[in-house]
Amino acid sequence: DTVSLDGEGFTAHIKQGDKVKVGDPLVSVDLGFVASKAKTITPMVITNEVHSIDKELNQQVSKGETKILTVHL
Repeated sequence: DTVSLDGEGFTAHIKQGDKVKVGDPLVSVDLGFVASKAKTITPMVITNEVHSIDKELNQQVSKGETKILTVHL
């Protein structure tokens, strides 16, 4: 639950509207800080070309049962 950290532990290297190219860093995460403050950590890394991502937001979830993200390649 990193939302409660209110951005602490994360450093954005770009802002909305910036143009980026392959290899540009987008965000850095202080994993030690986040691990010490967040209740749980579930990192998600999506690479390569993605056609679309469907997010299931604002719902109760159950570990191993609830779909929260669909990536269409």
